[in-house]
Amino acid sequence: MYDLLLIASALFFVAACTVFARHKAASIYHPAAFYLLFHGFLFVFRPILARIYDFRFVYMVFEFQPSMADKMTVILGANLGLIVFIFVSLRIGNTPLQPASAGREMLPRENMWRPFLLTAPILAPLGIASVVSRWGAIASGDPTELTDPTTFVKIHTDSVGYFVEAQLVLAPLAVLFAWLTRFKWWSFIPLVVFVIMRAGTGGRGPFVYAITALLLLWLWDKRRSWPDARTVALVAVTGLAFAVVVTDRGRSIREVFIEDNSVAWEQAYDYAPLENMDFANLEYFEYLVYVVPQRSGTYDYFASYLQFFTEPIPRALWEGKPAGAPVRFMNLFDYGRPMGMTPSLPGAGWYELGWLGIVIQTAIFAAFYSYFYRLAARRGSSRLLVLFYFLLLATTVISYRDGSLISVARMSVFYQLPLLLIWLFTLMDRRGSLSTDAFAGSQPNPSQRRKELAAQAAKARKPA
Repeated sequence: MYDLLLIASALFFVAACTVFARHKAASIYHPAAFYLLFHGFLFVFRPILARIYDFRFVYMVFEFQPSMADKMTVILGANLGLIVFIFVSLRIGNTPLQPASAGREMLPRENMWRPFLLTAPILAPLGIASVVSRWGAIASGDPTELTDPTTFVKIHTDSVGYFVEAQLVLAPLAVLFAWLTRFKWWSFIPLVVFVIMRAGTGGRGPFVYAITALLLLWLWDKRRSWPDARTVALVAVTGLAFAVVVTDRGRSIREVFIEDNSVAWEQAYDYAPLENMDFANLEYFEYLVYVVPQRSGTYDYFASYLQFFTEPIPRALWEGKPAGAPVRFMNLFDYGRPMGMTPSLPGAGWYELGWLGIVIQTAIFAAFYSYFYRLAARRGSSRLLVLFYFLLLATTVISYRDGSLISVARMSVFYQLPLLLIWLFTLMDRRGSLSTDAFAGSQPNPSQRRKELAAQAAKARKPA
């Protein structure tokens, strides 16, 4: 029965892709496109591999074994999430977001150079100091964070979380620099440096985010609605870089530049293809179904959203700050060892309220991303709004896997900060080269338009 369900799930996925492709809003810029990629890889393709190779690594680490009913519930729940996401996102984001036409510059780069050159010297040193500090902490074998013994959430002890994560601002700065310089070969140097620096920390998500944002802007700049061969090649290179970092958590990169005394990462388990924990959202979802509510006797009832109120407060100012959500109806570690678990969007919904939770959680995410998509589509000539949306859309490569709006908010604080400063500097500019309508369309205002028409009429009246 499970094998038939996997086949049916694959056929349903093809049908969902067909429905999306035939919609007038279909393009790589739509949040549904990224959700289809996420769902197809983690809940269609990988489950088939898991069945063929009989994946057991996560079951061994987490110390649980799902029943066949649990496994079937996961496949059905993932497809329910797909239905809800596609429906809601296409209902809200139903307007095409099309690249600029040949004669129209939708994002005038020339007007952004001045505020960018004011922004970069402010944020770049902070980001570099953050990543250098992180390299030193990891290489010394003395990281500035501990794991809470009850919730197993990592807590910063000798540093402030804002400073630790400040390195993320380097990603949008590098991407915006490449876009502002019209993707000349040398414009990718800051991005390459960021990828190396971030990979040296063992973190993969931020440089995957940066590559995704870069590809979106490059495709937009080339007036293409779908990836081409060069885009696919860059994705393949990113995947290779991801795999290299996974093998030793960045140790080999750090050793090129500094002395590394961290504990060597050893791979003792003989993984089958894609069996490692970086893509194990299927098993993570199975663990949630295994626990909630069968063994826990309760759901979380969206109490995790209360973390929005506690997350911004630094632990240095709140000694008893809760690790993670301030209210919990259960502890998942009472039933196994779910270390490093990322529940995925439908999995997080199940944790909150079962089948209804999947509907609510996926609908919230779909509405959130689609709302900003619609703003960008309706005001496609906006100078900064499209940039804002692309930097937000790139977070889906992480947020769909994490399944948490807290994760989106945490990332966006740093990923959108350079753009926020660029906008503020634009508003503050009094020289006239940059107008205060930074988020308005590129069409001139009525007064300016009248002056232009008058000038053109005067020129036409002059004798030849």
